[in-house]
Amino acid sequence: MIKLKYLLTENLDTEIEMLKKYMKAGGERTTKIDSTIKSLYSKKSKYSKELNPISGEVYRGTAISKKDLKKLKIAKRDDKWLFLKMKYRSRRPVQSFTYNFDLAQKFAKYNAKPDYPESIIITKIDNNFVGNYKWLGKIGKEVGLKRNEQEVFHVGNTMNVLVKVNALAVYGLFWEKELELMGIK
Repeated sequence: MIKLKYLLTENLDTEIEMLKKYMKAGGERTTKIDSTIKSLYSKKSKYSKELNPISGEVYRGTAISKKDLKKLKIAKRDDKWLFLKMKYRSRRPVQSFTYNFDLAQKFAKYNAKPDYPESIIITKIDNNFVGNYKWLGKIGKEVGLKRNEQEVFHVGNTMNVLVKVNALAVYGLFWEKELELMGIK
């Protein structure tokens, strides 16, 4: 039930308290933060310094099934990496991304399984993102977070992204003709 005092105060106190719970050790697994991030998103214009993300490229480490990867179109190839175009759909209305590629790669390795190769979702910051990672890092320090994970949140279930995946992990999934066009074969 929503309390009257929360309706009367338009500040960020309640959201900051939830972010602190989320950023404590193990909090990301036990704290439901979706409604908090949506609330921050609605206040983005009022608190632009804290809530407008820094523009740039962001990453999300995950694992995508080979069956789903096969359905995607190849956008480009760079050394051992394939970049695949994807319309990303999530079951959750809020997803966290990071500006730190190495951190995303660490999460991708953690989530990988034999039929789910490590994949890194890459996208650019747009109006659907909320949270300045420098501001979020200060909140994290208050609860003992040793490093700033440069986190930013996307609000919404869909977005157009590139998926970066190791070409050897998906070897044999793509038609020979597509690979020849990309200069892979």
